[in-house]
Amino acid sequence: SIAGGSLMAEKLPLSYCQSWPLWCTSAVGDGRLAMRRVNPSADGDDERGSWVDPLTFEDMWLPEDLPFPSFHLALTLVLKDGTPRYVAPGLDSTVASAGREWRNRGLCSVPMAKTWLPWRHTPIAQMRLSAYVQPPTPPDAPADGSDGARCQPLAVLVPVEKAFEMAAEVLADAPSELANGFSYLTVRLPLDDESLLASAALVPGARLRVFLSDAESFPTALGSSDDSWAWERGECDVRLMQVSPGGTSAYLPDVYRPLFENQKLYTARS
Repeated sequence: SIAGGSLMAEKLPLSYCQSWPLWCTSAVGDGRLAMRRVNPSADGDDERGSWVDPLTFEDMWLPEDLPFPSFHLALTLVLKDGTPRYVAPGLDSTVASAGREWRNRGLCSVPMAKTWLPWRHTPIAQMRLSAYVQPPTPPDAPADGSDGARCQPLAVLVPVEKAFEMAAEVLADAPSELANGFSYLTVRLPLDDESLLASAALVPGARLRVFLSDAESFPTALGSSDDSWAWERGECDVRLMQVSPGGTSAYLPDVYRPLFENQKLYTARS
């Protein structure tokens, strides 16, 4: 959905947004940044035809035979013909394997925000990111939810202005593919100490929520009435779901085999 400060948020079909190209920023030396596509098109003339679309707006899948991914705060721009139209909170999730960082690790491996803010109304200098984790509900918890785990803060009101500057840098020399249609650009916050989300509560079954808001007009905080801000913030809200091993699947595309090679079976963190 698209937040706009009105009583009703504009809704877009999930199927319409899920297949848009996703790009991320990466360092190429000498302090320069470049754009790299995370979900290559399936109609390419090389190995890209074996990649799957990894975007997810709800459940993020964690194969048992991969290490638990790292999560960094990020900013996601929704582009139309290469120009920003919307902005949203982002998560840059990676697993290191075979000498590289893997973002596209198969189906439902790249979390995306489900609520965006209009670009033209975004006060860049005042925007902040905040992240919270809600631990899994204990198996013996009452059915009425009275023993549900409370959200724990992971990062609170982290500035994003530098990420906006990084986005502007790469968009100034963007690939020609961005010139037509919608696409996403995710920029990891450069403040590694503040952008890395670390908590013992980040385990399969947990709920991870990231918010983008104007810290002065609409401070981001979770409380009993957090729904009152529903139209004044961008939101990424995903459930971390452990799934069966991927490396032993008979349907594993060849491009993912280096990711799973030499990996031991990883059990859920607890």
